[in-house]
Amino acid sequence: MLQLGKTANIVAIGSMVIPALEAAEILKSKGYDVGVINARFVKPLDTRVLQDIADRPIITVEENTLREI
Repeated sequence: MLQLGKTANIVAIGSMVIPALEAAEILKSKGYDVGVINARFVKPLDTRVLQDIADRPIITVEENTLREI
């Protein structure tokens, strides 16, 4: 966990942690207190952290790959 927010929290995975921190700073400049959680270990899932943030909006950010069909 990097920081908890009072307005919302971003749960980021992998290379998306740095952009999530940057987004949190931009939102802070607009008056929002947004935290960033590094979900580096998705398995096992840290349910304690999820319980700590469950009362605020949660935004998830992850890497994806484009797959051609």
